[in-house]
Amino acid sequence: MREAGRAWATDVRTQLHAEERRACGGWPGTLSEAEARAAREFRRSSIALEAADRHGLVKILYAAAKDHWHDQREPAERDE
Repeated sequence: MREAGRAWATDVRTQLHAEERRACGGWPGTLSEAEARAAREFRRSSIALEAADRHGLVKILYAAAKDHWHDQREPAERDE
């Protein structure tokens, strides 16, 4: 899940750059988005998980994305 979270943050950054926007500020992702991404990962793996386990993995995915975002974010224009 950590790798999926890092990939999500990278995807968001790439999308912002395609729109000629900076990848700055706080992590723009939501837990609902994390749940959707995790559900895709669960379907790919075909592993049966209890709801509590799924929720824990969603939190790991979200935290990894947020951490990676903060590691790679750019300064806002006013910060330069």
